[in-house]
Parts: sequence; C-alpha cells; structure tokens
Amino acid sequence: MRYNKVRKTKKKLGLFLVSLAIIILVTLVGVTLFIKDDIQSISGVNKKGSEVTENTANNVPVKALADWKLILVNTENPIPEDYTLETRPLPNGLTFDTRAYDNLIAMLNDGKNEGLTFVVCSAYRTIELQTSLFKAQVAKQQHKGLSDKEAYNVAKTIVALPGTSEHNVGLAVDIVALDYQRLDDGYADTPEAIWLKQNSDKYGFILRYPANKEKTTKIMYEPWHFRYVGTDHALEMNRLNLCLEEYIEYLRDAALAV
Repeated sequence: MRYNKVRKTKKKLGLFLVSLAIIILVTLVGVTLFIKDDIQSISGVNKKGSEVTENTANNVPVKALADWKLILVNTENPIPEDYTLETRPLPNGLTFDTRAYDNLIAMLNDGKNEGLTFVVCSAYRTIELQTSLFKAQVAKQQHKGLSDKEAYNVAKTIVALPGTSEHNVGLAVDIVALDYQRLDDGYADTPEAIWLKQNSDKYGFILRYPANKEKTTKIMYEPWHFRYVGTDHALEMNRLNLCLEEYIEYLRDAALAV
C-alpha cells in the first residue's frame, strides 16, 4: 500500500516535470522568436541607417560642406579655436596657405604674362595684426567725428573683427595694381581688377565681397579681395551668382533634399 502511494507520487512528479519542461520549452521558443524578430527589426533599422550613412557619404553637397576650402569665416562664424594651417612665403614676403599656394602663383603669373602688374598687398594675417588693423580703423572713424559705438560699427564693415577675417585662415588675398594701390571702388576699373574678376574662378578664387552682396556678407564691396575655394566651387558659385554665404546655404538645402 505504501509502495503504491510512493509510486503514484513519483508518477505525478514525473508528469509535473514533463509539463514544466514543455512549458519552459514553449516559453524559450517564444522568447527566441521574439528576439529573432527584434534582431531583424534592429537589423532593418541599422541597415536603413547604414544606407543613410552610405548615401550621406556619397552625397556631393554633404561632401562639399566638409571641404576645408569652403570654411566660412565671418562675424557669425569665427575661426575655430583648434584651426591650424601651414603657410608658404610669397615672392614679396607675405604668406599664404600652402594648399592653395600654387593656384595663387599660377593666377598671378598668367596675368603677368598678359601684361598685368599685380601687387599682393595682404595675404595671411595673424590675429594680432588683425587686431591692430581693426583698432586703427576704429580710430580713423572716431577721427571723422563718430561716437565710439558708431566708429566700431562702421569699422567692422571695413575691417573684419579679429578672428572673423578670412585673412586669418590664410585663404584670402588682397590684390591691387602696381599703378593703382588704393583700396577703393576705383580699383574695380583697372585692367588688373577686370582680369581677376573674369578669370580668378579658373584658378579656384572668387571675388569674395561683390558690390551686390553687401547685405549678405555684411562687408563693403572689395574689388581687391579674393578668396580661394577651389576651382569646382569657384566656377559653380560664379555660374549661380552666389557669394560664399549663399553657396553654403545652397549646399545645405541640396543635402537635405537628397
């Protein structure tokens, strides 16, 4: 009698263990399927994300925005604190970004071969020199009778604030003529200025502060100031009649549209 009792108990226990095993197995299968679905879902997201990343990598506007040649420097976009550059001396002792040096020399030499007499009067400037130039311009405006605030506001449309000048990144150059070295609108009518305006894009340079873009650049018309952006960009900017600020905005819109 006692033996039968034990036997029944063992039988019940065995059935319980089998049932428990089945429940655990079903649960594990369900969890496994759930995880599998979840992994596939995540993989899909990752795959999609990978595709976006891949598209971004092949997105011409995005690539262009990351191009060092298009660094935007103005009052709203000061030079990054970690910005570094290597310069190379020009024949007159001024220096220019090594990466764009050959293009500048080629442009000057080709113009010279056509009988033009270029004078590079400013190229790379240190922050210290930019500060000195800005203070001198403020003093000049104060001498005209403007208040300190008025002088400051006028000065920054003529000389960029230290750290916001393209000269501080070594990619801008002021070019005048040997027989016309005044930095005024009259220079625009010289053969040198006309030739540069018509040909500079072939060497990767743009007239950075055109007469009809002052509201955008916030800098007065400077027919002597040329900025290196690379040949492809320069040609495209001139084709679209865009200044650098507008061109970067154009690229951003194009990147978002992809």
